[in-house]
Amino acid sequence: MRRAFVRCLAAGALFALMAGAATAETIVVTPGNMESKGWKLAIQQGVKGGWDNPLEPAQMPVGEFVNGPGLPPAGDGSLRMQVFYSDNNPLSKIYFGTDNFSGIELKRITKFEYWTYVQYRDYDRGRPPMIEIITNSGTSAQQRRFWFYPWGYTERPPGYSGSATWPVAMRTWQKWDLLDPNGWWEMIGTSSPNYYGNWEWLRKRYDAAGESMKLATPYVGDYRDPMNANLQLANQTGTSIAIKIGSGQVTDSRYGPWWHDQSSVWAYVDKLVIGIDGVEYEYDFESAPLPVVAINNKAARDPIMNQARNNFRFTVFGKVNFNEFFTGDQFTVDDGSGRPILVKAPAHSVNPFDYVKATGALNPATNPPTLESRWDLVETLAGIGEY
Repeated sequence: MRRAFVRCLAAGALFALMAGAATAETIVVTPGNMESKGWKLAIQQGVKGGWDNPLEPAQMPVGEFVNGPGLPPAGDGSLRMQVFYSDNNPLSKIYFGTDNFSGIELKRITKFEYWTYVQYRDYDRGRPPMIEIITNSGTSAQQRRFWFYPWGYTERPPGYSGSATWPVAMRTWQKWDLLDPNGWWEMIGTSSPNYYGNWEWLRKRYDAAGESMKLATPYVGDYRDPMNANLQLANQTGTSIAIKIGSGQVTDSRYGPWWHDQSSVWAYVDKLVIGIDGVEYEYDFESAPLPVVAINNKAARDPIMNQARNNFRFTVFGKVNFNEFFTGDQFTVDDGSGRPILVKAPAHSVNPFDYVKATGALNPATNPPTLESRWDLVETLAGIGEY
């Protein structure tokens, strides 16, 4: 009877999944197909100052698809974005952008989110990769530039030009909802005091006479380049939506030494999701999938795992323990050896004493060893009582 119920439940879940598939699409973007998927990568090598040679080239920024770090929010990989020390114009920059949604009214955007991971930054003002959008100005074709600040501001006095305290989390994947009422957007390159707010502020900033702001295509250039005769602004990819790293210019009346914000920042980005009228487009940035190897719990503790962890994803099996580690985001699994593995899978749906398998990135250095997983990579093999 229980198994019949489980089969019915599974059939219902499959039907719901099939129904939901009509409103969602996952697009895997790789080095080989990014142009065909509508994405462009642009790298600008800046300069660094110094008393002896103020125009010495900065180290070339790195923009590349990689596996990791850890287990990204989608698939195995992400886009690495790393800029080095650059304190003179033009500044080092990396732009990764798409024009797939140019012409779309901002009011039609129903979801907008992405994930970042910051490995290192030179300055306390250092920031993760940011989102830049270029729009028209409602009834006018004249373009406007807006940036989303993932770490926002906890302090912003008038005329601010110094440092501030931001809610910073290093070396962990963070999800950013760009439509969050508490999110921080800024209009860049304006002297207007009405230059910041949340998404609703941005969306209505230039709405007038029933005309909604729209995403608009800029020309290829740098932040410091002037608006052209077609009233277009410029960015490195010439796209209306871009993930970018690198400040606009060395100094700014609003920010002071602006170059501190994104000089010597080593970060990653993955899983950009854009919803238009409820239809979601999920962009998963990937290098090459890692092979998956099934191991027992004892093998997770072998010294060779310190090297193998970077080259494989691992699958573990066993019974879910009901202990101090069990929460809605993690649990330990024991294959009968008495050597548990801690599985971190936020929002998982397993129960204590279930038999499961989980796949993810292994960290053998913790006690117990940790498998960084996701809810969709955890499968219940048998539930309570199905021994």
